[in-house]
Amino acid sequence: MIPSTGPEDTILVVDDTDVMRSVTVDMLAQAGYRVRSASCGEEALAEIDAWPPDLILLDICMPNLDGYEVCTLIKQNARTHSIPVIFMSALDDLEDKIKGFQAGGVDYITKPAQSEELIARVESQLALSRQRKQIEALSKLKDDLIGIVSHDLKNPLQVIVGYAEMLNDTEFPVDEETREDALRQIQKHGKYMLSIIFDLLDIRKIEVGMPLELVRVSLKSLLDDSYEAFHQMAEQNQIRLSILMADDDVMVRVDENRIKQVIRNLLSNALKYTKSGGDVLLSAVVEEDRFVIQVADTGVGISKEDLPHVFKKFYRVAGTQHMDLKGTGLGLSVVQAIVEQHGGTIWVNSIEGRGSTFCVALPL
Repeated sequence: MIPSTGPEDTILVVDDTDVMRSVTVDMLAQAGYRVRSASCGEEALAEIDAWPPDLILLDICMPNLDGYEVCTLIKQNARTHSIPVIFMSALDDLEDKIKGFQAGGVDYITKPAQSEELIARVESQLALSRQRKQIEALSKLKDDLIGIVSHDLKNPLQVIVGYAEMLNDTEFPVDEETREDALRQIQKHGKYMLSIIFDLLDIRKIEVGMPLELVRVSLKSLLDDSYEAFHQMAEQNQIRLSILMADDDVMVRVDENRIKQVIRNLLSNALKYTKSGGDVLLSAVVEEDRFVIQVADTGVGISKEDLPHVFKKFYRVAGTQHMDLKGTGLGLSVVQAIVEQHGGTIWVNSIEGRGSTFCVALPL
């Protein structure tokens, strides 16, 4: 289903005639759209670069850069080429209209336009634009899922099958030590496959509105439980795992299992990306109307380019140190979804090569 258009859509009106620009802006504003305007081609390009709109209404006859030239520049820019452009002009010749479509326009309205016609054409193009974005998103999701099946699930499954065949080989039986190691590897890779499937199921459940089971629970117990679950792994990897919280405990209202899942996922990532001899700190502070849980590490860190994308589904941070470690890019998406379902926020501060701090703020 295509979401209805309306107040969430931003339209840029570009016209060098003050009266015509003002009339068009008023028509759109009364229909509930967020509207910005520009009085010339250069101003329009600056506006689009600073804050790309959802649709552009573009006059043709303007000084310096005319509408055709502006549209051509928009379509040549990879960041803005998908924004639909509707030409609005007093020029009514077929040749002018054809030139507009050749420049990349999706529609052509002859001025002065009636309010009903203008809104109908705008809504039609916005609906088509939304549909195109949905198709592109579904296509990317399909590619991501194929990638998981072909790599993240296929590889561990091949390991499991290989060890199982070795154990089942009666012609060349293995010794007890080899048998135990094979069973450990089968268990390890089986658990990894299950974690991928559980992450996929979690994302799906949250997206369709899985209800939370809210209970009153001690904040200290949430941290202690997560610490106990990982301190042995930290010791094995020679990483110092610490826990820090104010002496005064506080009761919080959360879905206990889901918030434990959030903390454990963040701790697991911190330990995964921290080398031996490093530190991971789990802490919590209580503020006026919220509490904040932090997981800080001295690991590999995240680059400035990757930081805005770390919570996106299937996103994997580039770089050898990240890509060499197993992961689907789903874990942080699940974490963000759980936090936001609680009415909270999550963010990360990181310096590449020095470590990261993930912060989860939830209402009291």
